[in-house]
Amino acid sequence: MTPPTRNEYEFGQFADYRRHVLDILGRATREVILFDADLKETGLESAAGIAALEAFFTRHTVPDCVRVVVHDAGFIERECPRLLRLLASFGHRIRIRVSARQHAAIDQAFIVVDGQHVLTRFHRDNARGKLILDDGVRAAQLADLFDTVWENAQQGPTGMPLG
Repeated sequence: MTPPTRNEYEFGQFADYRRHVLDILGRATREVILFDADLKETGLESAAGIAALEAFFTRHTVPDCVRVVVHDAGFIERECPRLLRLLASFGHRIRIRVSARQHAAIDQAFIVVDGQHVLTRFHRDNARGKLILDDGVRAAQLADLFDTVWENAQQGPTGMPLG
């Protein structure tokens, strides 16, 4: 394995991952794409996670500036009332979809911000990962994968009540 550069920060704990999620959201100026099994370990449901998303929405008003794909929306629907309220309020800026069956084998979780910054966990069940800053090539590779999954994904939670 090659040693990390000064723009790469490796981590091995979920607490570090959640801290980096907040850091990378704080860097966002245009777009955030997020691919995860269920969002459990991201910390987005925390008060700090919601505040980071709301701060981004105040900095950037373009529709669909945050796109999320999860394998399973059950955690969001059952355990994320703050995120569901955010979806109801900012549904024009954030979209969540559920991946199609053919993409269920993708184990990597990642966030790409502004086509330049990447936060990834190498496997959805493991905390080990890397924060990579200012690397458009790596960001583009993951963004291409995300776009493929996004196109085949189904509508996910919207935060709107049923009925």
